[in-house]
Amino acid sequence: MKKIVTGAVLTALVMVSFSTMAQADRAQMRQNFETKMVQPCQGKKAGDEVTITTRRGDKVQAVCTLTAVPKPQS
Repeated sequence: MKKIVTGAVLTALVMVSFSTMAQADRAQMRQNFETKMVQPCQGKKAGDEVTITTRRGDKVQAVCTLTAVPKPQS
């Protein structure tokens, strides 16, 4: 019985730690999205063109809607 309880407690602790790490990752992803996609369009109207930086560091042209949307490559 002690082994079952110990195993259940350890499993719960592992799940809680993963959950906590995932929340931090989500917050970081949200901040990155805000910085790269939303901020370039602040003060602009829908249809305005901006330059954004991709995750790889490339600069691409984008069009503002609610956020910056990369233009198709030609």
